[in-house]
Amino acid sequence: MSLRDGAGTLCGLDVPALMHEVQVPGCSVAILDQGRIVERRAFGVRSSGEPSAVTAQTVFQACSISKLVSLVAVLRLVDRGDLALDEDVNERLRQWHVPADGGGRPRVTLRQLATHTAGLSTSGFLGYAAGTPVPSLLQVLEGTAPANSPAVRREHPVGTEFLYSGGGTTVIQLLLEELTGLGAERLLDELVLSPLGMQDSTFAQPLPEAWSHRAAHGHRADGSEVDGAWHTYPEQLAAGLWSTPSDLLEVALSVQRSLSAAGEGLLTRERAAEMVRPEVALPAGAEVTGGLNAIGVGTFLRVQDEWATWFGHTGVNEGYRCCLLASTATGQGAVVMTNSDAGFELIEPLLGAIATSYGWDGLDLARLPAPRG
Repeated sequence: MSLRDGAGTLCGLDVPALMHEVQVPGCSVAILDQGRIVERRAFGVRSSGEPSAVTAQTVFQACSISKLVSLVAVLRLVDRGDLALDEDVNERLRQWHVPADGGGRPRVTLRQLATHTAGLSTSGFLGYAAGTPVPSLLQVLEGTAPANSPAVRREHPVGTEFLYSGGGTTVIQLLLEELTGLGAERLLDELVLSPLGMQDSTFAQPLPEAWSHRAAHGHRADGSEVDGAWHTYPEQLAAGLWSTPSDLLEVALSVQRSLSAAGEGLLTRERAAEMVRPEVALPAGAEVTGGLNAIGVGTFLRVQDEWATWFGHTGVNEGYRCCLLASTATGQGAVVMTNSDAGFELIEPLLGAIATSYGWDGLDLARLPAPRG
């Protein structure tokens, strides 16, 4: 269990002092132990320009943790028989297809898109500042104005190696929207957010005005605020979720429950097992925070002796950094969210303190690798 903490400490770490040192204005944390959320803590302010404090209900951009949440939705559709992980997505897509090369149109599967082995480009997205035009999903995929990211194209042969691609996740978004006739916001709410009671989460982009008073503003590493407070991400499945640590732990808990013998999560036990089954090892030097060294369907994994013991995802958007780590078997985990480009200078020592206090086993939190988006 955690140490007896004062108002400014968590697991023995003086969080406000470290936040001041690394210029992170706000931080929110939730901790999972023995299959339940045991800590919800908030520190600092939503904006460096105003005194409004971060609370447990303050929403942050979940950045690429959006991918993990989105793939739970995808796997629910697989469970229903609406999708198959190993079918060619080009056979389902209507408005856009993975571009052909000299050998003809490639066969690209949903599993390859979800495990970043489809050979596609566009690792991440910059988002769109307040007051600037926001492209459609097709404009993002084609890289045409007003999109500020390059077209999603093949850079490597399909299925040959790991190549992180938010572009690939955006292909999944188009596939789901065409399949269901629903926009990403409504679809993800129906499949994941509402069933898990995630009332402090939304995939709405841009963020509705009704949510703005509880949103943390993004900040640069020098402490200055992102112009317009935050960017808009039409690439919703890849980067568009707004959430809280407690809500994100509901997703982790659901996966853990689906993996258990009781099988009480959103997914069938078979589908949850696929999610945490190692598909491909990460290249040397590409490990994710916590020493996660492989990838499953939509989530990074810590693999030891061929078994995944932990799953999770980091997140990097303009002005935000975050991380989710959860055990596959022990009911442990945590989410840390920050409103700063310097957030990992806080996240990594804080996760280390949590791991020590709660007796986490099997992670490598001393590595401090470069985070993946």
